[in-house]
Amino acid sequence: MSTLDFIINKKWWFLGISLLFFVFRWETLGFILLIVSIVGIVKTYYNPKGNSYELPEGLKVYDDKVKKDNFIKCAVCKEGKIKKNSEKENLFNCEKCSAEFKKTDENKYKLNTKNCSEKYSDFQYNKDNLIIYEWNMIASTGKTLREYTLERFEKGDVPNLTKMGIDVRVPLKSKEHGVYVEKSELHEPRSVREFKGGSRGVSVRVAKGVSVRLGNFKGQSESHEEMRHIDDGVLILTNKRIIFSATTRSSNIDLRKILDLVVFTDGFRVYIENRKRPQFFAVSDPALWHALLKGVIKSRGER
Repeated sequence: MSTLDFIINKKWWFLGISLLFFVFRWETLGFILLIVSIVGIVKTYYNPKGNSYELPEGLKVYDDKVKKDNFIKCAVCKEGKIKKNSEKENLFNCEKCSAEFKKTDENKYKLNTKNCSEKYSDFQYNKDNLIIYEWNMIASTGKTLREYTLERFEKGDVPNLTKMGIDVRVPLKSKEHGVYVEKSELHEPRSVREFKGGSRGVSVRVAKGVSVRLGNFKGQSESHEEMRHIDDGVLILTNKRIIFSATTRSSNIDLRKILDLVVFTDGFRVYIENRKRPQFFAVSDPALWHALLKGVIKSRGER
């Protein structure tokens, strides 16, 4: 075990001892151990480039069975075996293409293709720092877990949470099953009127307690739409509907009546048949929702 790995594994031990040193007024030693513990904490929770993806809660049972404890083969050339470097403890090399995987954490390895042939110099995942599972996913499928998962969902291979025994919190119809559940916010556009140019008018007092408002002098009244927060609740996707369940406002959208879907960085907007206003749902991973919706609609169309 390297010094860095030892610090990472014993970070809370170092923190506790440093506090004791401060209590007994051994400030110098306490300060040194405090710095060491901070290094361990930062190294544990700081996510470098290429942070490994985890399926959201509720979809983890949908994960593929790929080895998570050792390399199956090189993710770069897809053929060579990964062997531990005899000279450097934290370095692993591909026997065929010379790709280097440097251990940076208990289970993370950073790729470097500097010793590979020019063929692999622009390898997509070069310099990424991923867990073994992710490197095995790339070696097996050519994609990271996230890329592979979203692609599967888009093709119609979506989860069946009901079959997995996961409660989706709302009553389901016949032959309906849950696909995904997440906390969300409902937003809808609302018309806002503004006065531009000139004066909005003035109030003139004509008697005690009585005023008359005069004109909108040479001004124009314009209206525009802005998104208004309606309610917080739970967003549920099934193989038939999008359901927003909340205390004061709920929504039930038949997937067959969706006219358009627009994805943003913080959510997605749905345009629905026979509804004047679209609905916007704030979610943590809009790309995931887009892939699931696309897959569910695709699977419905193929039946």
